[in-house]
Amino acid sequence: MLITKDTDFEISHQLGQGPFKLLLITTGNIHNDELVKLFAQQEELLLRLLDQHAFVELRRTQLIVHK
Repeated sequence: MLITKDTDFEISHQLGQGPFKLLLITTGNIHNDELVKLFAQQEELLLRLLDQHAFVELRRTQLIVHK
């Protein structure tokens, strides 16, 4: 799995050239402690979604599954 804030990985993943699992972080500028807190709050659902899907996006207020 690759965790990134770089949208270039999103493009390569959609073209079938990226990692098997992709977590795209689209929170904008965020302090590390806020990001850690966000991961902790979403951990259970995030892991479930990544188990079932290849591409998940983490925003400040939601998780989005991409096909």
